[in-house]
Amino acid sequence: MNKIPKQKNVLGEDIEPCSMNPVTGWFRDGSCNTDKTDVGMHCVCAKVTETYIKKSTNKKIKKFNIKNVWVVRQFENEYNPIHYHDGHISGVGYLKVPKSLNEDKRSHKHNLKTHGTIDFIHGSRGFLNKSIYNHIPKVGDMILFPNYLMHTVYPFQSGDERRSFSFNATIDEKITNVFKHE
Repeated sequence: MNKIPKQKNVLGEDIEPCSMNPVTGWFRDGSCNTDKTDVGMHCVCAKVTETYIKKSTNKKIKKFNIKNVWVVRQFENEYNPIHYHDGHISGVGYLKVPKSLNEDKRSHKHNLKTHGTIDFIHGSRGFLNKSIYNHIPKVGDMILFPNYLMHTVYPFQSGDERRSFSFNATIDEKITNVFKHE
């Protein structure tokens, strides 16, 4: 491989290493540096910061461990049935989305868009609680959610591909155990 090209992140700053253990990235430099030979799309890297977890839980974490990461490539009429993940925190990020997802006007009888969208499901429908959050993905979207949150991905009708990455992570047991008082 040639010399690693100098690249900037979306904020216009130098790209910093994201993971050195294991070493990731197209150039195995721990960063999202890439070039035209990168056919695997090694251009997304995110850090879930201590600040984010502290703001969300009002507790300081001491441990954050990515358990697993995978890429999902979906094509016409493919879907993911309702499921949940392991770990404590899960996430999905969108790398490629068919143009037709935003153009399609079809919806479910409850006015949910179901053409290639993702639904997050919690509880049952009741007064002031729809229990389903429907998201129409766009390239660059990244959603973090608790591992136990049920979700499903609907099929789409298009010759294009939808590509996303997902991950599961664990954090301090003391923070995730809501039944234990401090």
